[in-house]
Amino acid sequence: MFRVLILISSYFFLIYKTNANSYELTVMSIHESKSITASNDYEFTISEANGNWQDNMGNYGKSRILFYIENEKNGKAYIKGLGQLDDQINNKFWFIPVRKSDQDAGVGKINFIDVPNNYKFLLKSNCNYAINYFENRSFF
Repeated sequence: MFRVLILISSYFFLIYKTNANSYELTVMSIHESKSITASNDYEFTISEANGNWQDNMGNYGKSRILFYIENEKNGKAYIKGLGQLDDQINNKFWFIPVRKSDQDAGVGKINFIDVPNNYKFLLKSNCNYAINYFENRSFF
């Protein structure tokens, strides 16, 4: 009986450990942007993305991300912002996305900086993200 209890406990620990390492967040947004371009093709853009999100734990809500983009004439962009996610029970959490790549799509890092208790596993985490755009919409 003791062995069975140990096996069951180990099984649930492994499931918990596996799930804790595979958090997935999906954000879909609509963007509004304003840009200024210099004569040497340097472009600076500020943008606001409002949308919805869901995760692999069954949570969902609305999203708002404010960010800026610096484009150089070689096509590379530096993007940094601050995002706020509100979940279905009005918890709020914040993250900083950073990306250095082509503006149209790319891979970057997210650092969660303030989270409610049920998202503590994200605090100070540094996660990878990928993003694609279609017209004024993003898929994150």
